[in-house]
Amino acid sequence: MKIALIYGGKSCEHDISVITACQIAHSLKNHELYRIYADRQNKWWLIEGDYTPRQHLFLKPKKRAYFKTGESVLYVKNGFFVKKIPIDAAVLAFHGINGEDGTAQGVLELAGVPYTSAGVAASGLCMDKLLMKNISSSQLQFWYMLFLVLYYLIYILCSHTRIRKEVWKNGWIWLLAILFVIADKALFVANGIPDSRITIMTLLKQSGCVVTILAGKFIFREKNVGYKLFCAAVIVIGIVIGVS
Repeated sequence: MKIALIYGGKSCEHDISVITACQIAHSLKNHELYRIYADRQNKWWLIEGDYTPRQHLFLKPKKRAYFKTGESVLYVKNGFFVKKIPIDAAVLAFHGINGEDGTAQGVLELAGVPYTSAGVAASGLCMDKLLMKNISSSQLQFWYMLFLVLYYLIYILCSHTRIRKEVWKNGWIWLLAILFVIADKALFVANGIPDSRITIMTLLKQSGCVVTILAGKFIFREKNVGYKLFCAAVIVIGIVIGVS
């Protein structure tokens, strides 16, 4: 399949989106992947090469990328030359405005490109805090967890990932799962408080990445912990800069 991986954007969560895209790209390595990077001015570029989140800080892309209405085609402009690439599907790795709010989804809808995400209306609704206050935190968490589980299930089936029997007997995994549910519950309750600041809540939630990384190190003996902590630090710093 020819897949367009779209990420970045001018949101304060730009760096989170880049890290997410790098992880997704690794999972889609068996497909013909086209990386479309939206810079902080929301200009879309075709990125050729497998760059790390750190390398994205110094990117100087030259090929503009865009879609036209009614065509499931990616247009890549390099100087005076324009290349057309038929796209089978798009994977959205955006975080925050101009990505999770239905705007990017609208572009793909008009172009006729299938994409991974909620639709235009649902995405816009979920990003609108005034409208979302009419939905209880329990309802919000239920649908969030449901779609999250479904997405992971689809990934497991498509990637043919095998889950060992020992996983179900590991008490640490069950404990982490319960803690995730409690943490998300607190986040959704805070989201319903009018005086709460979404950027502060996002910062607190992303700080939980550090706990997850450390748990992976000491409980599951995972490797590359230093690199993961660096990525988490980039995320937190990016959000702090966006808030200040």
